[in-house]
Amino acid sequence: MIEVLGDALAGAAALSFSSASAFYRAAMRGLRVNPVVASGLRAAPVLAFLLALYPFLGTGPVKPPIFYLYVLLSTILAFFAGDAAFLHGLSVAPLSIVYPAAYTFSLFATLFAWLFLGETPSPSLVAAALTIVAGVYLTYRGGGGGVSLSGIAYGLVASVSWAGSIVFTAAALRMGNPVDVNTLRVAYLLLLSSPLLLAEWRRGGLRGYRFKPLALGGLLGIGVGPLLFFASMTLGGVARSSVIISSTPVLTVLLARVALKERVTGSITAGAAAVAVGTALLYL
Repeated sequence: MIEVLGDALAGAAALSFSSASAFYRAAMRGLRVNPVVASGLRAAPVLAFLLALYPFLGTGPVKPPIFYLYVLLSTILAFFAGDAAFLHGLSVAPLSIVYPAAYTFSLFATLFAWLFLGETPSPSLVAAALTIVAGVYLTYRGGGGGVSLSGIAYGLVASVSWAGSIVFTAAALRMGNPVDVNTLRVAYLLLLSSPLLLAEWRRGGLRGYRFKPLALGGLLGIGVGPLLFFASMTLGGVARSSVIISSTPVLTVLLARVALKERVTGSITAGAAAVAVGTALLYL
């Protein structure tokens, strides 16, 4: 029953991340801007949202020092490496190229969870991860826009970075709850990116950013989505939750078809079927 609840939370997180990606693509398409600044611009409204929740759901600031180090490392890998690569990729390549490459991270997360957290992957979990990655590849092949090596490269950088971040997040969650961890992560993001934000503001460069879609994407992508994802990790484990989250590229590409007018092909349909099979393998 607990694992089913964890899977449901991971599925809700997947929907949140998918919706966020459409806003991110709308915010970044065709722009040549600093991706770290773009990432930092999301932080203030999301931090306000999380601080409003904290008095009701947070457990207080008294934690072991290692907790703050784990969250800092998670922040750097997630936002300054992973999200920056992802957002920059979206500025130069279609969503249907960058997103599937980035969301192969379940393989890396499963590997890292085994190496560093002692989570032994079951055969069905490995099969699920491989099947989902195959579905992601088919989605990419049918995504249109040609082969974008830069889009793939930035997506893979995001993939490995996110997987590493998940491991440090899981370690931090042993000492705090999802609201504790995510509030501190977003606070770190705002603090560490503030020198760049200030410099960009002083030279008038912030006018070149599309703040509204960035803020909406941030609310879903680094606010609500991670809260759901971290809660699912505490119930179902890192690898299982990561595999479910990795099923989101197909949904994302379909959302991109509606919101961003990117085309959907038969290969994307085949990818959706592979992702569905991979997700079903989780229950074997």
